[in-house]
Amino acid sequence: MLDKLVSRRKFFKSAMALSALALPISLMAQEAPAPVCPPVKVKVLMSEISNNHGHEFTIALKDLVSGGKVNYSIKGRSGHPHGLQITNDVIVELMQGKTVTLTSSTDAGHSHIVVMQLVEAE
Repeated sequence: MLDKLVSRRKFFKSAMALSALALPISLMAQEAPAPVCPPVKVKVLMSEISNNHGHEFTIALKDLVSGGKVNYSIKGRSGHPHGLQITNDVIVELMQGKTVTLTSSTDAGHSHIVVMQLVEAE
């Protein structure tokens, strides 16, 4: 039984010594300045609509990259709607930095050309 008590004492003494060493190390780690991350480059979808009379196309980047074939409205402030279909192929081209040109749906007897590109926000 005495051997077990001695080994327990040694164990606890060793544990206390190690924890006493660990405390200054953890304090030093807390005092170190946090690493500075470079600013995140934000991409914004810029678009131009031909023969525009109040149409607008805005979309959040997170919605744009969600995938699939999605129809978006470019009605904006105009008195009639137009749809614009964005496919995965269009998203890939935009992400590659390419300029993409699409034609809206034909409504009210006409359609619009929409030119778009992802650019870095200023």
